[in-house]
Amino acid sequence: MRKHKAETGVSYAAQFRAPEHYAQLAALPKDPARIAERKQEGWQRRRAQKLALPTEKFQHEDVYERDGWICGLCSEPVDRELGYPDPLSKSLDHIIPLSRGGHHVWDNVQLAHLACNNKKQARIAEEASWTGSPPTSASEDPPSGTP
Repeated sequence: MRKHKAETGVSYAAQFRAPEHYAQLAALPKDPARIAERKQEGWQRRRAQKLALPTEKFQHEDVYERDGWICGLCSEPVDRELGYPDPLSKSLDHIIPLSRGGHHVWDNVQLAHLACNNKKQARIAEEASWTGSPPTSASEDPPSGTP
């Protein structure tokens, strides 16, 4: 536990730069997928804050579980094992886009396939002339007889 400067004679910030602190951090297990997701969560929250919009702190995984792993745009299941850049991978969709004044809050986000979210862009789903069919996965093998 970190102590005040009066107790140790070392500033609080300097205690974090101490070699033993870095050794503790290095010993923690690292999950690259989780690290990337946490960066994405922070990026979306900061983007909303720059636009002076209300934000809430939540984890994308909790939204995906809430939505039952069903795309909010095409109503098809989302494979939780697929990762970016697969078109059928998970992504967080803002129902009312941040660029349109939507907020980064629990009630304004939903699970969507990456390709569905890209097709919707910065529009409300009704404006995107939605067809309701998900794209095919880039990870699937092409049909036989095609190059």
